[in-house]
Amino acid sequence: MALLYFGVTAMGIVAARGGSEYQNARTGVFLVVGPLLAIPYAAAPFLPKKPWAWIYHLVLICVGFTSVCCLPLTIPLLLEWLKPDVKRFFGRP
Repeated sequence: MALLYFGVTAMGIVAARGGSEYQNARTGVFLVVGPLLAIPYAAAPFLPKKPWAWIYHLVLICVGFTSVCCLPLTIPLLLEWLKPDVKRFFGRP
């Protein structure tokens, strides 16, 4: 997901070189949404194995539900994430 949103950011940078008004409006969305979502996803693997990190990852999984093309991956991931073994790994009761 981090790579996807870094790609969205790159698309915004490329689109910024275009000149039409429609392209400029789209460019603004790409340049805001791309980094806004890429940074949290890129930071996720480096978080400590603490109870709050489990919730952080859960929120990122739920953000993945906003895209229909990600549903085939996010649904099984959510089902695995809610298992007691994963919760125990992160120190959650």
